[in-house]
Amino acid sequence: MEVKVYSTTGDIVGKTELPDEIFRHPIRHVTVAEAMRMYEMNQHQFTAYKKTRSEVSGSGRKPWPQKHTGRARQGSIRAPHWRGGGVVFGPKPRNVHYRLPQKKLRIALLSVLSQRASEGRIMVIDDIPITYPKTKEFVKILKNLGWNEEHPERYLFVVDKIDEAVFRSMRNLRKVDMREAYKINAFDVLLAKRIVFTLKGLEAFKVRLLEKRPVMVGAEE
Repeated sequence: MEVKVYSTTGDIVGKTELPDEIFRHPIRHVTVAEAMRMYEMNQHQFTAYKKTRSEVSGSGRKPWPQKHTGRARQGSIRAPHWRGGGVVFGPKPRNVHYRLPQKKLRIALLSVLSQRASEGRIMVIDDIPITYPKTKEFVKILKNLGWNEEHPERYLFVVDKIDEAVFRSMRNLRKVDMREAYKINAFDVLLAKRIVFTLKGLEAFKVRLLEKRPVMVGAEE
């Protein structure tokens, strides 16, 4: 698949090839759904904690005698029906993190990339020429690439290596993300409405998927 290469001013400066093995892969909706479930689940903390009756503070002695007080019998002030007592089936921290096989994560990534390519939502730019952190400069680049400041779509920039000046220029912008080619996953691509590769980022991404065993990172990374 051949696509145009744009400069950051919005001018066409050339063309490049998007490999069919990556951007025209059969779309596997079930595998994508499984991957999204994994990425979302792995972001949860599950740190809620409630004390049981054995953990709350309070004496273990019987509050009052069993009989002849006129009151209902009680065995402990730490019982669940007492104010300040323990919780019977309260939440506890749990580890629900899991990981799909590498092949499934690869298929999910190729599927969502192919979906975005079929929708015409993949762009390639030559470079991001920012040497000093300045958000206004990055906003200008975004507008040249079709970004609407009032109703922004989520843009994902894929680069070979994140430059500090570029990252600091875009980090405060709403719905604009940046990932290195070896870290991008299906979750990142599916969230974004437009994926913008730099030429170096595209080449690094090709190397990752076509020339060596792929490593699929989790959304928490």
